[in-house]
Amino acid sequence: MIYLIYQCHFTSMNSSIQTTVELESQTLRFDAVHKIWGQVELKALSNKFDGFDLVVAIDCCASMEYHLEMVQWLSRFILNSLDERHTFTLICYNRAVLIPVDCFPCTSENKLFISKLLGKLQCDGVSNILECLKSGAKILNQRINQRLCAFAIFTDGRHQFIFPDQIMTEVKKINIPCSVNTFGLGRDQDSGLLHAIAHQTHGVYQNIQTSDQVPMIINSFMDSLHNICATNICITLKCHDGARLVTLATPYKIEEKIKLKEYTITIPTISKNNLKTILFRLSLRKMDAQMQEHQLITVNISADCPNQEHMNTSYGPFSIARTSVASMEQIPATLDCKLNHYMVATTINDAIEMAVKQNYIGGFNKLKETIASINRSVSGDNPFTQVYINNLEECLQYINNDRAFLYGGVHSARMLASEYFMEYRRTIPLRWSYPTPQLTYVFALAYGESS
Repeated sequence: MIYLIYQCHFTSMNSSIQTTVELESQTLRFDAVHKIWGQVELKALSNKFDGFDLVVAIDCCASMEYHLEMVQWLSRFILNSLDERHTFTLICYNRAVLIPVDCFPCTSENKLFISKLLGKLQCDGVSNILECLKSGAKILNQRINQRLCAFAIFTDGRHQFIFPDQIMTEVKKINIPCSVNTFGLGRDQDSGLLHAIAHQTHGVYQNIQTSDQVPMIINSFMDSLHNICATNICITLKCHDGARLVTLATPYKIEEKIKLKEYTITIPTISKNNLKTILFRLSLRKMDAQMQEHQLITVNISADCPNQEHMNTSYGPFSIARTSVASMEQIPATLDCKLNHYMVATTINDAIEMAVKQNYIGGFNKLKETIASINRSVSGDNPFTQVYINNLEECLQYINNDRAFLYGGVHSARMLASEYFMEYRRTIPLRWSYPTPQLTYVFALAYGESS
């Protein structure tokens, strides 16, 4: 049996994105109404941007004092992975916001200067993360060369002055020209706020509670930045006569033109060998007669690529047969796997919300039901599906009871939900560890410091 899988490439001299479009069914009855799933999958294959502008914000309020040494080390590690093609902005904030380094090119001399500044940071007072976000957005929006940029915040998320809901209301009004990646530190962090900020800006929330988590988390973050292959990726789905879109399963921004039956999803960035998937569901109306080809949907993809190149390509229209007898066919395993992936993200999110309301049994049962559903699915024996199940079973431990949930489980569960929603892939560093006194000394020597 051959499923409708349309795979194609749009390629310029310096960039390539592989595009796969897949529909659930190949043949359906003409005299009935149907609903079918489909997906558009993007994979960046080659060529990266030549440098980027990075903003690193460090929370210097009193509650961060215990974590300051780790944050200083992390910031230096990030700084050390940059070169003259990159710029570095340092924001230090508590009640006030200070910007001691504003878009400095990462030359050896500047990195030495910034490294010494990091060593002088002290923690005091209360935190105002909203002003930090506004300051970072202002810096990035005022750049003359609006090139690739990134924003990272290291904080425990413990805020003053206004409630989290009010903070998020204001965050939605800020024009931040890139994703914000939030790194939460400590058991007492407000992971709900940090996850919400990252999700709103299409970034990833990461939870750092122990030093052994650091290598993979920071290495993955920098690897994703260094390997961005395209930005402002717009996927436009246009439905044809007899088909309409009823569901879009995606965390990204959607622009609707309902009368034209056009829906545009904007993905900020895609990194090399990473996947970005848009899941959609179509409703097909009853037709008057059989059709060998019922055209359902056309897909258009545009993207900004390295060297100021812009790509714009259409695929389709994609069709199925409408006959008097529907063929007995299972959903393609690849599509089913992606539906399971998105279900894991929403299930973890729902289970967290139940646990926040102290409904631990409800959250636990929600996770168990999803595990059972995935095991029964067409892709149940897929290796990726087994990873999904392992992660859901991990979350069972996080929300099993109030002690597990409140003592770090909630943060770990939110990190998993964030990674699943954004299809974020962690990479394993070849060699790195949290600094021992010897490593700290070696790092200091590399910057010409004596201690």
